[in-house]
Amino acid sequence: YYNTYSTTRQDFSYMRLLNASLGMAAVDVYANSSLIASGLSYKGFTDYMQVIPGFYNIKIFQAGTTGTAIVDMQIEIPVKSVVTAAIIGIPPAAAVKAFFEPVLQIPQGKLYLRFANLSPDSASMDFVLSDGTALFEDISYGAVASYVAVLPNVYTFYLQRSGTDTSLLYVPNIRLLPDRF
Repeated sequence: YYNTYSTTRQDFSYMRLLNASLGMAAVDVYANSSLIASGLSYKGFTDYMQVIPGFYNIKIFQAGTTGTAIVDMQIEIPVKSVVTAAIIGIPPAAAVKAFFEPVLQIPQGKLYLRFANLSPDSASMDFVLSDGTALFEDISYGAVASYVAVLPNVYTFYLQRSGTDTSLLYVPNIRLLPDRF
């Protein structure tokens, strides 16, 4: 994608999009006036795309339209970065938030897991295993935890209001495979 702030020598970056805006209909996403995602539905991800580092004007429209933008903002993609750009919030307060992925080697037979709180107006949350082990604690809205290495297995998770036993969500039988983030 063309970037007006680019230089002659480029080290590429990678970006994918996530539509995490609760209740938002499918959207089309433009970066510097070029369509980069079409019909991206709630909970939908794009594949990673190679991008030139720099500043991008991101405009998001209801799918199939180019009238009034739901989001119109600028994001920066640093050199040699891997980014998940999440559409968060509820219109008219929707926005794009960049979450940077570390460039790490996964230990053989393990996986890395992290948690992001993308639920608007939520309290801080703890991400807890069925045995009571808290993997992530006190994650506020818009925040993301650092990755932790875990063994591949089938897990049951609970999201709880931070510092309490109040369960907000029960997620049973999630199979986590090795050699992945």
